[in-house]
Amino acid sequence: MLKMSTLKEIAPIIEDTLRFMQLFLYDIKFFRAGKRSVLRIFIDRPGGVTIDDCEKASNAISVILDVENFSTSPYTLEVSSPGLDRELRCEKDYKMIIGHYVRLAMKDSPDAPKEYVGKLVGCDNATISLEMDDEQTKTIALPDVVTGRIEVRFK
Repeated sequence: MLKMSTLKEIAPIIEDTLRFMQLFLYDIKFFRAGKRSVLRIFIDRPGGVTIDDCEKASNAISVILDVENFSTSPYTLEVSSPGLDRELRCEKDYKMIIGHYVRLAMKDSPDAPKEYVGKLVGCDNATISLEMDDEQTKTIALPDVVTGRIEVRFK
């Protein structure tokens, strides 16, 4: 009988394949949906992903899943972008969107605002720099951020 690979075992293989395609693995989820299961893989890259990127990644990942004997039960593979409303979770996520506006929810502190909104102008060494509406730059420690999201602005 063939050994089935777990999600934990195949995730690094998928990451390596995506890296070769100049893409990043943002998230991976495997869950039941009715009689079938769904393997949902979110990919990203600086500047965003295209439908063509999703198609190429899906084809490559599908081969990996077959070779690694991922599942004996039926499942659907979905590959997509995490979308504009994604949560920014780590320094890499912030670095990919420098130049965009972000909304940050902060840890509770009596001396600081609960939220910042500004243009992300830098991210390095676990700190992010925001250009505020008054053109001042605010430096924020990433560990002080509870959640971060892209702030969509229309001209």
